[in-house]
Amino acid sequence: MKNFWILIVFLCFNLFQSQVKEPLVIPKNAKIGLSLSGGGAKGFSHVGVLKVIDSLGIKIDYISGTSMGAIIGGMYAAGYTGKDIEKIVMDTDFYSLITDPTSRKDATFFNKSVDKYLLNIPLQNGKASFPSSISTGQRNVYMLKELLKNVSTVTDFSKLPIPFLCVATNLESGNMQIFEKGDLVQSIMASSAFPSLLEPVKINDSLYVDGAMTVNYPSKPLKEKGMDIVIGVDLNQGLAKRDDLKSMISILNQIIDFGIQRDTKRQYKYTDINIKPDLTGMTATSYDNKKSILDSGYVAAHRYETVLDRLPKREYELLRVPINPIYSNVYKIDSLVLENGKIYGKNYVLGKMGLRTPSMQTYGSVNKMIDKLYATNNYRIINYDIVQNAETNYLKIQVTEDDTRHFIKFGLHYDEI
Repeated sequence: MKNFWILIVFLCFNLFQSQVKEPLVIPKNAKIGLSLSGGGAKGFSHVGVLKVIDSLGIKIDYISGTSMGAIIGGMYAAGYTGKDIEKIVMDTDFYSLITDPTSRKDATFFNKSVDKYLLNIPLQNGKASFPSSISTGQRNVYMLKELLKNVSTVTDFSKLPIPFLCVATNLESGNMQIFEKGDLVQSIMASSAFPSLLEPVKINDSLYVDGAMTVNYPSKPLKEKGMDIVIGVDLNQGLAKRDDLKSMISILNQIIDFGIQRDTKRQYKYTDINIKPDLTGMTATSYDNKKSILDSGYVAAHRYETVLDRLPKREYELLRVPINPIYSNVYKIDSLVLENGKIYGKNYVLGKMGLRTPSMQTYGSVNKMIDKLYATNNYRIINYDIVQNAETNYLKIQVTEDDTRHFIKFGLHYDEI
């Protein structure tokens, strides 16, 4: 019996050790990379890992992220701590972000009068068309603009408090795209635009979807950046069993997971410390379980505390960003610049937003005005930036207009007469 328990302990030890490259040689002044994989709600476990990294004071030199890993990694790179991000996660209604509800209060009188229909089918060129996704991601724009406002002028992601990159997939070519420059919010949204759930994100002249479709565990890009040690948080759970493949969604997810699994295994050779939280029973949409998912990352990272504590320590504190940015940072807006407005012009936009220039605004107040514009149902998605320069500040709004003008609408009426 004694030998049996020795064998069990030995096997468990080897299982743990298999997640750390041996021998783990840590050079003097080693550069440390952090690779955060995608996984929807399962990505909340990244936050628990970040809390352990913060508690040990580990110096992170570069962060890569895919999908939810890009969202969490982008916030950490921008200066939030693990505890800050935990509060944001716990305070956020993720179902609302996904369903993207339009405020009835801000809707036009006409839209209020016709929203009694149960089903609307758009018509384009006389033919029925169906939406490309459940959500356009408009509320994601609002949230990320507020949270990342302190780095809104940074267009080179290597200049963030912690250098950062994220991975997306070009929808037309199927190739991986690494974003290191540009609009940080747009790049993160492109990386996390899961097909059918969120619309593809247009950047320049290309459309992008979730980076998980090509590289879900972006460790190799960190090695290519010269990182000596890569810490990775692996959300891969393996393929579903036959008994769990009884719905269209589960089968579709299984097919998508084929490619994710293959590439994740390829990324292991570029990952020196592979932290794998126990996510049994959790899925990409387990938003009701965010506390237990977050805790699973904390527990998993603690198992590696001895190894992690050997890594170089940072000599500075992370840049602290306000948790409630909606109430801070007032900007003077002198004018409005409208891009891609082909049907509705600048005066229409100003009127619907209720924006007067010049005026003092916060990102929170701009979000509310953009929401009024979005509630007209004349736009698929609206992106914006508050641009500051030496001469003048202006609000730049980039719109994607909805050119669907005709619908077939179905309703149901019942009375006793």
